[in-house]
Amino acid sequence: MNLQLIGTSIALAGGLLALVYGLSHDFRTKRALYAQIMVFAVGCFMLSRLYEVVCILSFSALPGRAHVGYMGTVGMVLFLLAGSRGRMDDLIDDRRKELQRYRLLPLIPSAAAGLMTVLSLLPGGTQGHYGQLAILVLVGVLMMVTVYYECKHLIFPDEGLNFVHPIRGANLSSILLNFSAFGLLYTQMAGYDTVYVILAVIAAASGIALVVTADKGVKAWRH
Repeated sequence: MNLQLIGTSIALAGGLLALVYGLSHDFRTKRALYAQIMVFAVGCFMLSRLYEVVCILSFSALPGRAHVGYMGTVGMVLFLLAGSRGRMDDLIDDRRKELQRYRLLPLIPSAAAGLMTVLSLLPGGTQGHYGQLAILVLVGVLMMVTVYYECKHLIFPDEGLNFVHPIRGANLSSILLNFSAFGLLYTQMAGYDTVYVILAVIAAASGIALVVTADKGVKAWRH
């Protein structure tokens, strides 16, 4: 029984369901760009898993080195960062000094993401080649920044903005997707197949929840 094939197939199914839902709800009618960016993110995640499924079915195993499938995870984190930074952050945070604690607390989970990245590079962890380790570092650094803004928007007071509370579900889902996607990369490289399957289930559920909650959030935004 190929646990990697089972895990990546579960993640692929979740990503595909999220993508279909997003395309049918956020592109047929005029919606905020935020929801569409979240759809692009899960689309990248899905493409990464699709490559892995095809690779395993074709060669019975994934390459033991960096491969093009990793770019899907990189693209996913970049889209998640683009959605949480920029205009979204400007709307939620007006930079008042009395709200400084809400800007400092998210540094804790961001630091946790950085610690995960460092631990993944320690001897005895992943046996990956330099290309794989470089991907881990890249995704880890992007995840640190993304998780900071997502956690910030998760706890920031709504200040009368009607979309902040509904969008919190998307922020929480995105945080889970970030960590589980990074975990998929690491466990795949390190050969922890059972953990890989568990993380794949979490990633699949997080991807679906992200698109659904982002869609509901932008509906509230428009009203």
